[in-house]
Amino acid sequence: MNFNNLGFVDIALVLIIALFVLYPVKQEAGIEYKLGKILDHTYWGRRHSSAIKVGVTANGMVHFIGVRKRFSIEDKQGIDKQINEMVSEYPTDRVWMYVAEDVPVTYTFQVSNLFKKNGVHKVAFAGNE
Repeated sequence: MNFNNLGFVDIALVLIIALFVLYPVKQEAGIEYKLGKILDHTYWGRRHSSAIKVGVTANGMVHFIGVRKRFSIEDKQGIDKQINEMVSEYPTDRVWMYVAEDVPVTYTFQVSNLFKKNGVHKVAFAGNE
């Protein structure tokens, strides 16, 4: 065993530990979300709040609450255009997404990605009751 190389092993160990301490791994999340309860949307102030409200159903429909427009989940251009119009009219970075229990997770990801593409990064999920 050669004892002349032990100093390099200590320095290497210190450098490896320093890299993990100085450059911590940053956790990434696809979307920022919160859970909540569905609110009554008959009141004008709630319907026209700063957050966009959208419902996602199990049969693949995306319903924009407040503007009363529905799109199929496959109509990504229509949904994208509607999001863009709403963000242009009332700038916001938030969306309330009301999701039925039997909605596939892929639907929520697809809709969330369309919102994220248009600068809406804060998503709050609630179940349809």
